[in-house]
Amino acid sequence: MKKVTTKKELVRLKNIIEGDRFLVKEDYVDLVVSDLYELLKDYFELKEVPVLTILRERDSYKITVTANANRIKSFGVLPKD
Repeated sequence: MKKVTTKKELVRLKNIIEGDRFLVKEDYVDLVVSDLYELLKDYFELKEVPVLTILRERDSYKITVTANANRIKSFGVLPKD
């Protein structure tokens, strides 16, 4: 599945990040979303690229990932040693 990020998603991410007044370059968000997509696609048949939200909360950050999938992929369980 090809990575597709809509303009609406990018504008939303930009507004969230700018609204919280902390600096995260767009390339950083794109990299994290790309990594999340690569990880999640191993376990799910994703409908679209995940959406990442980063919110500043006092002395920490709240990080939310939203992803929609058509199905959960089956996989084997590794044997115990």
